[in-house]
Parts: sequence; structure tokens; C-alpha cells
Amino acid sequence: MYVGVYGHSFCESVSAIKTRLHARLGGFMASGPLVEAMVSDSLIDNVFFFGCVATAIVNAAVGVGIGAAVGNKVSGVDPDVQMVWCGVLGFVLGYFMAFLICSVVSSAAATVFVCFVEDGLLGAESAIKSNHPMEYDKIVDAWQQRRGALMVIGGMGGGLMA
Repeated sequence: MYVGVYGHSFCESVSAIKTRLHARLGGFMASGPLVEAMVSDSLIDNVFFFGCVATAIVNAAVGVGIGAAVGNKVSGVDPDVQMVWCGVLGFVLGYFMAFLICSVVSSAAATVFVCFVEDGLLGAESAIKSNHPMEYDKIVDAWQQRRGALMVIGGMGGGLMA
């Protein structure tokens, strides 16, 4: 995230995050915002995986339909084999097309979440707060509705509390 949002190198990004986490939290926590960030990312990936599989199944059905429609028009190919191959091809192409789209959206969701958590947890001015203050306020409102008033915003003493 630091590479894409702030333009740091990979080594600088890892060093900055490690230093900030250890200074702010005394190391990694077994619960709290960091774990919630990882779980949220995992849940988003699971939803996208099932979306990819659903898209692949729909494309496989379309492939079988195309194989059945063409059926006897291709000489030398068994119509049943043709339907199976069209279905498999539809499934594979459908899955990978959906995966490409979902991977971009998943990266965007993870970036927004990390930018949001970084503001409170690491005590830094987040990219989302400074560049999109209205959207940031919506995220804070949603967070507070879900988690209650457990979030302290801003400054060096501010932070997300679990």
C-alpha cells in the first residue's frame, strides 16, 4: 500500500510499517484492528472467490449451450464431446475474467481499509482522509455504528481501540 499510495520503495515501506507498528503497539497484537484488517481482507477474498465460481458456472452453461447449438454442424466431432469442451472452456475463461476484475477490486478495498486504519492506529494523516474527506467521514460513521464509539480520531494520541 505504501508503494502505490505514497511512492515508497518496497524496502522503505516494510521498514516504515514495522517501525511504526512496534513504536505504536509494542509489536503485533493478537486481537484488535490489525486482526480485524486481516479478517476483513480474508472475507472480501472469500466473497470474490465465490463470485468468480458463480461467474464461471454461468459461462460454463453458456458454453454448453453454444456446444449444443453448433452440435451436428461440425463434422468429425461428437456433439457430446463438443458440449463438454465448450463448457470447460467457458468455465475456465469465465473464472479467469472474473478473477482479474475481482483482484483489482480486492486490492482497492484493501487499500481503502489500510488507509482508514492507518489514520487512527498509526497516528498518521491518512491518504483517504486528506484526499477524500467526505468519503472518510462516511467510513468513520459506518465504523462507529458497527463498533460503537470505540474510535478516537486524529493526532499523535489518537488511535483505534478494540
